[in-house]
Amino acid sequence: MFRALLVATFLTTAVAEELVLHVAPELPDGWAPSHDVALVNERLTLRFSLREQNLDKLRKIAMRVSDPRSDMYGKHLSTAEIYNLTRPSVADATIFRQWLGAHDVPFVTKGSNGFEVSLTTEKAQTLLKTEFSRASNDVTKQKVVRASDYWLPAGVDAVVAAVYGVHGLPLPPRTALGTPPTTPASVTPSVLAKTYNVSGVTPSGSMKNRQAVAEFEGQTMSVSDLNTFFDKYVPDSKASTVYKFVGDKDSVHHTGGTGTVGVEASLDIDYIMGVAPGLLTEFWYWGSTDFCGDLLTWTDGILSSKDPPLVHSVSYGVQGDLSKIGCKQANVNDIDSNFAKLAARGITIIFASGDSGSGYDPSSTCGDPATHANGVAAEGETIKVNRKDSIDVPLNDFSMCCQAARAFSRGKNVSWTLVPKDSSLSTCTIYKSVTSTRKQSGAVSGGDAFPQHTPKKIKVYPSWPASSPWVTAVGATRFVENKVGNAEMATDQFGSGGGFSEMFEAFDDQVAAVQHYLKTVPASKLPPAGSYPPGGRATPDVALLGEGYQVVAGGKVQGVGGTSASAPAFAGFVSLLNEVRTRAGKPAMGYLNPFLYQNAAAFRDVTVGTNAIGRGTGPLTYGYPCAPGWDPATGLGTPNFEKLLSIAMSAVRVEEEVIV
Repeated sequence: MFRALLVATFLTTAVAEELVLHVAPELPDGWAPSHDVALVNERLTLRFSLREQNLDKLRKIAMRVSDPRSDMYGKHLSTAEIYNLTRPSVADATIFRQWLGAHDVPFVTKGSNGFEVSLTTEKAQTLLKTEFSRASNDVTKQKVVRASDYWLPAGVDAVVAAVYGVHGLPLPPRTALGTPPTTPASVTPSVLAKTYNVSGVTPSGSMKNRQAVAEFEGQTMSVSDLNTFFDKYVPDSKASTVYKFVGDKDSVHHTGGTGTVGVEASLDIDYIMGVAPGLLTEFWYWGSTDFCGDLLTWTDGILSSKDPPLVHSVSYGVQGDLSKIGCKQANVNDIDSNFAKLAARGITIIFASGDSGSGYDPSSTCGDPATHANGVAAEGETIKVNRKDSIDVPLNDFSMCCQAARAFSRGKNVSWTLVPKDSSLSTCTIYKSVTSTRKQSGAVSGGDAFPQHTPKKIKVYPSWPASSPWVTAVGATRFVENKVGNAEMATDQFGSGGGFSEMFEAFDDQVAAVQHYLKTVPASKLPPAGSYPPGGRATPDVALLGEGYQVVAGGKVQGVGGTSASAPAFAGFVSLLNEVRTRAGKPAMGYLNPFLYQNAAAFRDVTVGTNAIGRGTGPLTYGYPCAPGWDPATGLGTPNFEKLLSIAMSAVRVEEEVIV
């Protein structure tokens, strides 16, 4: 957590109170505060997570009950056992309750360590000694209510692990995927079943084995679209009904409903159900403007459920700097603790690994404009980027010019210059080659042709939460030559997200596979040293076809790609494994990663392709190539379900309880 950046003393009428300052992160590009809009008696919901006990012990237990080599394999904990092990100390809880009581603020407990309060903006400003105001994004049209810097009493700050509802932002809308280099093969549930040898399992519809998708950011589903999908692509099954809707009231769009049907939600529900027809499936949805807050609410909901679905698939995340959504390391750690609890509980969490390849942002190499001001190329073949040449926005910022240059050059490290024309529009000129330069007052230039250009430090990012060590990350492939039945390669419509996390270390079963990759792939083919931590938690873990999925959204069939296609389909396969195991009296698969890495032979290695491809931006300068064994584009490879099922059924039946 962000702690003790600054400590100050505020005088009340009688007592001096030591306070700890929590600085508001800067709003990301595109966002601006609206201080002129008054907030009058608006209600806010804030969530405080208190520090917990025995988290190290919990993680050890979670790993042991998930390790097929352990005598505790499958002996998952109950929620009560998890809460008893980790809940905050009585002393910490007392300090926090007394603070809320002193301000006459009622609360509701959430999960094992959460206190949720609903109060007016005026009351919240007094409680946190802050100021709330609106902020908005003119491009995405998103709006939030957000705090400035806030303060906590030192004693309270010492027991609080994370705060939600003060600085969080929504995920930015996804940019459209680029046009596929070649037309993808059409992927349907039957194609997936044939490709991955899925057969021999007919779901019984038992309450003991259920699955779910989780949706955020306004993405809801349509019942009629799901029925149409089943009629068209799963005609032998009549099981096209979602068993249960959980979360915000607008989680499903019926005729006249208020939810917004999204392709993402349609894709998720179509394929987690389509590959396992008849298996009871739930649709979980939260639509607030705080993505990290929603993640915590979602995981709390699973943990607090007496009988939750055994498998959950999520297609949302951030592949880049988490400050862009106001999520601090404290929030990441808090959410990750919930993922560890879910692992101990025996719940499988599947995340799409991201669609931005290595997570390299080309604009990060634009450099500081002060280092190359007034340098402008006089000669060279050019493309002028202005209204006439399809860029219909004023390019009055050097970073926008650099991004436009990369979009036009499909990610290559070209050179560019920005020349002011008038107050509303500048001309951004892109140079394919530069033979000489001259100075021009007011111009800003960048790119590798300018010797005075100083690039910023290169950095690549995996997607989070897919990079949590307690979830399974799924990357994407396509058929070679886009012909159904051919071998698979890494997707090239977009980059299959992957890489190494700075926030988490690689777990034990992953270390050898990752080290093999780094030793066998030449350094010249990898991102520069220092741009990623080679010992970090590596993603993805596995992969599945990720292009050409036939989806029904808004009554129409469309081909959809993304790791968000791969993830729900793989989740459905895991549910089929659970179907056979639960019938045999065995525990659920639970946290998968130790099982997967110990049984890499059940996966078909993918050795062709790279993830040096952006989402809708074409090739990237830096990324990770596929290689024999695990790699950061396709993980261990794609599954052979027949082998996975055989291995999954080889585990010995275990008792249901474990003493903590």
